[in-house]
Amino acid sequence: MAISLANKRIGDTVTLSNGAVAEVVGGRYVDNAANQKLGRVGQTYKKLKIVQGGRPPVNRARKAITKETAQVAFNRYWGARKRAAGADKLKLRGVAAARGRDLAYGRPAGLRSTTAYLSNPGRLEFEGVDFGDKRYKAPSAKQLAALAAGRAAAAGKPRAKPMGAARRARLAARRA
Repeated sequence: MAISLANKRIGDTVTLSNGAVAEVVGGRYVDNAANQKLGRVGQTYKKLKIVQGGRPPVNRARKAITKETAQVAFNRYWGARKRAAGADKLKLRGVAAARGRDLAYGRPAGLRSTTAYLSNPGRLEFEGVDFGDKRYKAPSAKQLAALAAGRAAAAGKPRAKPMGAARRARLAARRA
């Protein structure tokens, strides 16, 4: 149902049928070709502007989904990534490796059994679909020390420019 603004004043608040709160705002039509054509230059107008945070929060639980629904979402998510890689074999290999990690590893904090899983099956987990047995471990003290030492050694050096096939061929030709 449309809301009539005829009897509303600028600054009034209106509650919409979905619970959202809006404010009546207005102004004057500017002088441009479209408004000149419609003959409304200088006339006033009113419109609704949604007030952020004006809608009361709805404490509604998410709906549970079935394993089949989760499997369809998982296949759709990884299928889209596979199609995005196109015919590039290297990208396809990367997508396959990422999908394999998603299947093998499980993150208990990301475990969902509701519609929340549908928002990002690549990041979240669903029991029986992609919640694997393996778990990611925190790096050991020895690994952290080695990482810090490597970063300290590389701190003053400029980073190497990635070498493409054409540049590699030119450099090989110069050396020969």
